[in-house]
This record gives sequence, structure tokens and C-alpha cells, in this order.
Amino acid sequence: MPAGVDATRLGRERLVVVGPREGRAPRFDGLASLGGVGWILNPEGCAARALLQRALLTANVRMRVAVETYTYDLQLALVARRRGLSLVPARILAKSPLRPRLRVRRIRGLDFPLTIWAVRSPATPDLDAVWGELDRALAERLSAPHRRSTQRATGGNRP
Repeated sequence: MPAGVDATRLGRERLVVVGPREGRAPRFDGLASLGGVGWILNPEGCAARALLQRALLTANVRMRVAVETYTYDLQLALVARRRGLSLVPARILAKSPLRPRLRVRRIRGLDFPLTIWAVRSPATPDLDAVWGELDRALAERLSAPHRRSTQRATGGNRP
């Protein structure tokens, strides 16, 4: 982290490419095979979308966005209706009532593990107890039952 920044590593988030379970699914043999795919994604500004776009650009594949919405429920519903593929956090997919109608598509060249950090100014010592409780709650929400630890970093340290 840069100097003057107080950060807590809350956990990791795995993003997965999701397609419909039903019907004949096209085979994707890598990034180049995604040229005609319509994507159902969060609007511009989403880090996951930026990662996907960067990965596709490395293979000279233009990302075609079919639908933009902030709502994962709507994204998954559209995928289940065979409107395109989506990129969603694995924990969101696992809890979705649409899960039986969807399947994770493993595509060579698309791997999106993210590290989630809570970043704040160290100039708020009177809020340390609040930040600690918020960090604990967020880390618990992000973690699998067997991974519940957080890791702290301050100015210049990168764990």
C-alpha cells in the first residue's frame, strides 16, 4: 500500500464466467473463441468488467456488451434465458436461486481472483473500533467457512 494509507486485507473474491445450463452450449477454447459472445455485465467503472476487457484485448477480441446492469440477479436471469454470458462473484452464483439453470464456463485465459481490501486514512483513530467491526463483518461475508482471517498493511507494506 502507498505511504499514508491504512488497509486491511478482507479476503479474496473469485469471479466466474457464467452461461446457461440448458441447451447446446458452444465450446469456448480460449479467449479467441469469445469474439461473437454477448456479455451481460456491470456498467463501465466495474473492476471485473475492466479485467475481462483487458483479457479479451490481449487476444484481439472485441468485447460485445449485450446488457449493462448493476443487478447480479438480473444478470443471472438473462444468462439463464440464453441472452449471453456474465462475469459474477462465485459467492453470488452459489446463493442464487437460478443456480440450477446456470453453469460455470471455464475458459482458458480467463482467471479472475481478486483481493478485497478496506482502505482508509490512518487519521481516524477514534473510529478504529468501528473500522475493526466493519472489517470483521466484511471479511466474514467474503470468506469461506475455513478462511476467516484478515491481514493488515500500512504505508509501503505489501503482504
